[in-house]
Amino acid sequence: MKKSLLLLPFGVVLAQPVIEPNFADRLFPYITYGEVWSGTPAMLKDVAIPNVLVVYGSKEDPEVVAQAGKIAFYLGQWAEDIGFGAEEVKQSKIPPLLVSDAQLKNLQWKNIIVVGTNNDVVKELGLTFEKPTIKMVEKDGKRILLVGGANKEQTIQSAKYLADVRLNFKAGAYRTFFSFVALRGHIEKGEFDTALRLVRSPLGLSACGKNMALAGPMVAQWSDDIKTVVRKRNAILYQELPKALEEKDKEKAVALWKDAMLTCYQCHQGVGIPQVRKFKPVEEIHTKHQRIAESFGLSSVWRSKVLYSLPRRADADQRVLVKRVILLSLFFPFLLVFLCVRLAFTEFFVELNYRFGNLPPDRWGMGYEERLSIAKLGLRSVLSDEGMQEFINSGLFREKEIKHMQDVKELLSVVFRALYLGGPLWLILFFSLKDKRKMGLTLLLGATLTEILVIFVIIFSLLNYDLLFEAFHNFFFDPYSWRFLDQDMLLRVYPMKFWYNATLWVGVFAFVLNSLFQSLGFILWRSAS
Repeated sequence: MKKSLLLLPFGVVLAQPVIEPNFADRLFPYITYGEVWSGTPAMLKDVAIPNVLVVYGSKEDPEVVAQAGKIAFYLGQWAEDIGFGAEEVKQSKIPPLLVSDAQLKNLQWKNIIVVGTNNDVVKELGLTFEKPTIKMVEKDGKRILLVGGANKEQTIQSAKYLADVRLNFKAGAYRTFFSFVALRGHIEKGEFDTALRLVRSPLGLSACGKNMALAGPMVAQWSDDIKTVVRKRNAILYQELPKALEEKDKEKAVALWKDAMLTCYQCHQGVGIPQVRKFKPVEEIHTKHQRIAESFGLSSVWRSKVLYSLPRRADADQRVLVKRVILLSLFFPFLLVFLCVRLAFTEFFVELNYRFGNLPPDRWGMGYEERLSIAKLGLRSVLSDEGMQEFINSGLFREKEIKHMQDVKELLSVVFRALYLGGPLWLILFFSLKDKRKMGLTLLLGATLTEILVIFVIIFSLLNYDLLFEAFHNFFFDPYSWRFLDQDMLLRVYPMKFWYNATLWVGVFAFVLNSLFQSLGFILWRSAS
């Protein structure tokens, strides 16, 4: 209960605004890489620096301006420097980050984040907002990310989302990702102490802590198989791998690193589990991991072993799951029909047919109770050896009738054995999918096949039941073994109307039961989607 109360406020405060177009907040080029501290011995290249200006209106509400400052703060958490050198200091031209709309007119820029609606940029674009919105537009080859709403409160909501969620998350994600790549390099070089510090540093792999905290409300809604993968990754990175580094066990550390990489690949690419990341990252920002790997001499390791062999393993797991879904879907109709048939071979069903089936009276005057009793005797004969012996000893049936009932008993034993063994096995394989989407898809596909089969049987029965009955018996029995004289006891207690009723009733019951499974499949598939 306490955990639910903790997550609830975040779910409300950090509610996502309208994003236009989709993923605009994720794909905006916030960061670039450049040279810093030029003119000093410590000059560096390929350093993360802001690629945007954060703009607010000169007449904007102070609370909105404060949120613009917060956006600039989280951008600074992601960037490694503002991007200046000795010359910029001499000329007092250290690059700006947070500027007003009036200051913007005197600056050269290519990407801006405009916070609020009371500013010249929004007015020039002629835009209005009806809801909390983050909208990306392009004008004159420049990209503008607008953060607004219908009023101050909605604008603040949008700005908080961009700052507290999106930029905060990206800062943690890229620090974690790049540190993870560097970690492999330190392990390969035997730098275990450095690797361990990198894991435990808030600027290293432990930066993922902010992402885990931010994703808490969302993770609670993930399917169990995704949670399993995430738990495995966290156990590797923050328990097993640090222990291997403390023990200076290079082979084990590399193996654990690869396992962790596979879990990340599963989540990002949707291998074996539903895909968590639904967009392709900005290539200019993302590909720095390759340069980090190359700086450790890991180009071949990174590209061939990580980006090739691990996906192959994951893809193999995915193919197994797909085959399992197909296999389960194909067997579903058989098991459902077998279940309905088994329910039909009960005394209750025989009594139901006799009571409400409008069966024709016996031509030779046999009474209702006697006829029903003999019908139940025939039922028992196909369900057990004792019943068959009782059937034979009754003296009511010819040898040909007894032989046919023995054939029926043999067929039913195969059907029921398949149901009793196949049903539990099907359920075990079904729940082993551990993915609501795949479980739902299995039920939807299986139920659709069953629906086609059942509708076909019902329509065929209504149009020409005699032909269906004959085709069924000729397929499973000798064509001459099941045809009897009108006075034979089997035809007297089981007239054609009995089997016509049974077929339609079983078909309708199977259709209703199948519809329930179909609805359940849709609910599972939809909830996972």
